Amino acid sequence: MASSSNTRRDYLICGSLVFLTLAVFWPVTRCGFVTLDDPTFVINNPSVQNGFTWESVQWALTTYNLDFWHPLTWFSHMLDCRLFGLKPAGHHLMNLLLHLASVALIFLALKQMTGARWRSAFVAALFALHPLHVEPVAWVGERKEVLSAFFWALTVLAYVRYAARPNALRYLPVFACFALGLTAKPMHVTLPFLFLLLDVWPLQRFPAQVRIFGHVFTMAGTPAEKTGAVAAFPRRSPAWLVGEKVPLLVLSAASVAVTLGTHVKAMVTLTREPFLWRFYNAALSYLGYMVKMIWPAKLVVFYPLPRVWVKWHVIAAVLVLAGLSLAAVWQVKRRPYLATGWFWFLGTLVPVIGIVQVGYQSQADRFTYVPLVGLFIVIAWGAHEIATRWRLGLVMQAIGAALAILACLLTTRAQLAHWQNSVTLFEHAVRLTTNNCFANFNLGNAYIEQSRVEEAREQFALAVQIDPNYAEARHNLANALFLLGRAGESLEQRRVVVKLKPQSPSANYSLAFVLLATGQQAEAVTWYREAIRLRPNWPVPLNDLAWILATSSHAELRNGAEAVQLAGRACEITGGQDAHFLGTLDAACAEAGRLPEAISVAERVRALALATGQNNLAQDAEKRLEFYRAGKPFRQ
Repeated sequence: MASSSNTRRDYLICGSLVFLTLAVFWPVTRCGFVTLDDPTFVINNPSVQNGFTWESVQWALTTYNLDFWHPLTWFSHMLDCRLFGLKPAGHHLMNLLLHLASVALIFLALKQMTGARWRSAFVAALFALHPLHVEPVAWVGERKEVLSAFFWALTVLAYVRYAARPNALRYLPVFACFALGLTAKPMHVTLPFLFLLLDVWPLQRFPAQVRIFGHVFTMAGTPAEKTGAVAAFPRRSPAWLVGEKVPLLVLSAASVAVTLGTHVKAMVTLTREPFLWRFYNAALSYLGYMVKMIWPAKLVVFYPLPRVWVKWHVIAAVLVLAGLSLAAVWQVKRRPYLATGWFWFLGTLVPVIGIVQVGYQSQADRFTYVPLVGLFIVIAWGAHEIATRWRLGLVMQAIGAALAILACLLTTRAQLAHWQNSVTLFEHAVRLTTNNCFANFNLGNAYIEQSRVEEAREQFALAVQIDPNYAEARHNLANALFLLGRAGESLEQRRVVVKLKPQSPSANYSLAFVLLATGQQAEAVTWYREAIRLRPNWPVPLNDLAWILATSSHAELRNGAEAVQLAGRACEITGGQDAHFLGTLDAACAEAGRLPEAISVAERVRALALATGQNNLAQDAEKRLEFYRAGKPFRQ
């Protein structure tokens, strides 16, 4: 009867946590997509939008888009598109549901491991409501974070069940959940090591005494059967405990190999960011995450790497981290929760702390999603230990917990407001940071989406001023200048972009396009050829170059035979269903003296244009037909 009552109480607490989290995060369903990653993952991704076709499934299993192999994440986006189309509310709701599931799983796993109902609930509540966790929930492009965390929590719960009665049948769910989590995001490769920490505390699966290098260490702590946990966990030898993790370690090693192999392009080279700088950033980031956990102020979507390091800051950070680590080890007999919680935090952050630098952020709120659970455990169990020494300690502990949860609730609601759309998100980042060219760049992109071209130009110009080698910002600055009618300035920026990224097809194409628009056809041809050399099957530059060769008023540029070849390739790539490209082909055929073919293709263009409501194209095709029937090629 007591067991049934306890179970009902656990489910009531679990339901309350989920309901509270749902109420706090519900405004996220009114947020839109953002310009950062969401276009790549959903908005402009035909493979995702096509759903579960054979081609899309193959693509998800083989692509390394954004330098990650995460097929399960792609499948989840496909499901969203099938269910909700491109309505952002549904995509956000799915992120929120995964977050809610993780909240429930964390509470149940901690409760089963420790038997400490209210401390487990407090940890789950902090995980659920902490403002640092707004980013992975509110950002559709970070689906991989909430999805992998769901499988991480499910793996931990499966491991607790296995540890209570180890056998092969109970090990299979652990292995399967861990594998699925790695196919969502490879960050959780550290989970097998975390299991060893859990074996120390709270599972206490190690023997009472362990001999290491000839020294005997006493694994002290309250036996599991006296803590109120659901089950006592049988002790095993250290060799057994390490050996049972080997299949999981193999999965981790495979994931690391795949990730390193696919991240080569994205990794910041040691020349740009030397190892010593990465070490500085890692030490300060650990401390920064701890500060933000306690005082979550000035949270933004992107934190730029510092330009200058203050050495004493780094030294202080290293000393604090070393001191806390030594204290955790020193207290492992009397307060084993300190070691588990602290090394949980340190260890699970290792893949994203910046030693292997991917991208140019110094920190990211989303990286704390799972690691902070370790610090929450330290806070919950530490506060409880202190409270039990005071006469009214437990009452004060409850009041303190309620105030902490209320503070998280209010701060999280405020943070959610910044995720309404791209403009609110990046205006907030620009306002709270300095020298944040990435935020300026993305704010410029957001302004472009709203047709605020002059404001976009200002943001792109600021980004280039901060980092003159930021090729993407220069590219978009050139686009904005062109839209504002400042073609000459746009052309200057294009030339710099090509110098910065000479092997970029889009940079070469963009330069050619502006040269053509400013009447410099001969030079435009050179850059069109370079763009085609770098990307032979790109139909747009193929078509543009063919049009110049077929219709130029400069006789030395015209080449009908080559124009037919180029235009024919562009039409073949697009399936012959693009009226613009077919129009170029008919002009090329006429220039090559193949008038019967030109007339036939022009008639197809006219019919296709009329069928698709492109009346201007139909009129152009009719005009060209008049030329061809008179035995003349078409000239611009």
